[in-house]
Amino acid sequence: MRLLIREEAGSAEFLTEENLLKISQFALEEHPSATQLPAKIESAKCLVNMIFKTPALADAMIKLQLHFKILQNLNPKTDEGYLFPQLRILFLLSRPVGDSDIYRKLADHGAIEKLYQILKFYIDDNPQFPDPRHYFILKEVLQLLFNLTIGMGSLNSKPNEPMDYQTYVPNYEEVVGSLLRVFGIPLESPSACPQLFDLKNCCLNCFVNIPLDYYRILVVLGDQTATLKSLFDLLEWEIRSDGGSEKKSIVTIFMVVQYLLSKEPDARPYAMTRLFPGRNLETEREESEKKGESINMDAINKDADTVGNMIIKYMSSMNMAIKFVANELLFSLVGENADDFVRLTGFGNAAGLLAMRNLFGMGKHLNRDTATEMREEKKKKMPDLVPAREGETEEEKEQRTMENIEKMVESGMIQLVKK
Repeated sequence: MRLLIREEAGSAEFLTEENLLKISQFALEEHPSATQLPAKIESAKCLVNMIFKTPALADAMIKLQLHFKILQNLNPKTDEGYLFPQLRILFLLSRPVGDSDIYRKLADHGAIEKLYQILKFYIDDNPQFPDPRHYFILKEVLQLLFNLTIGMGSLNSKPNEPMDYQTYVPNYEEVVGSLLRVFGIPLESPSACPQLFDLKNCCLNCFVNIPLDYYRILVVLGDQTATLKSLFDLLEWEIRSDGGSEKKSIVTIFMVVQYLLSKEPDARPYAMTRLFPGRNLETEREESEKKGESINMDAINKDADTVGNMIIKYMSSMNMAIKFVANELLFSLVGENADDFVRLTGFGNAAGLLAMRNLFGMGKHLNRDTATEMREEKKKKMPDLVPAREGETEEEKEQRTMENIEKMVESGMIQLVKK
């Protein structure tokens, strides 16, 4: 099998459905003996190579329903060398490519319950947890769990039917509880233990699939302090790392933080101290009111080396995904209060999101509870602005700008800064 993997696994003559079936019959036999196990481990590795290199063989494996056979054989007490390739095969087969719904079929056949049993064995029932020797197995479990829970959000698609995630994911709270135990493992820096850093990012990916209505579970279960610390440690490491803005992982961490802040107000004070140390919006508001000042165009201490100021810079990123989640994260941080959002980020940075949501001039009394009603009212008061004209001179541009500003002030859309 080792020779096949090294020499033949890339050849067209070897990558056939007939060979796939032969190797599968041997590799996936139930209850292998101790003498058979080494050969079965190599056979399972060979299957991984075959379906990774040839998507048609992955389809063939599904057609033969071999994924259900692997699922049936999954056992947390199996030798790790044999468990690892089985998990990797299921991961490769369950990727949501095209119109494939294998991830849902695996979930319907109890795959998530099987994964929970593995998590329970290595985490909750393991007196030596956390054990770095098991990180590679846990990573495979979490990657597969991410694929299998992608469809959870679609459970809300049926009107007039309550969402029942316990049906789709048995032991739902226990699964998240196990993830939080992994996520809360102390880590000084990514370089201190790269395997644990990767494992925490796998947890983040799984958190993205948690339905928004259930997001409070992240701070209700387990050690809330450890969870929040790990979350904002990861955020800071990602945002300060080289090429952070180019990595997909930064969008993931922004999404998780934004979801949590939007659903869990109690997490916002901690987030504020981590992102903007030394700033207090309530104090800033009181001082501005005493001075009779409106909100400044720029954020206070905009040049300070804080994670929050780095996120503010992403609000105008050319990467639309990062730009969107950066705006949403900071808007959720202030409880969707338009006044505080401008105070936090500066009018120039906040203008895009406020314009998109029709929130200009709505003031500090606005929050998520009154936003919809007031946005609709504001639409009725939108001024008729003078559009730009092709070939305008600088004087004409300045004149048009002044006319539009006067109209926006008269309508209450904006307020001029008082000197």
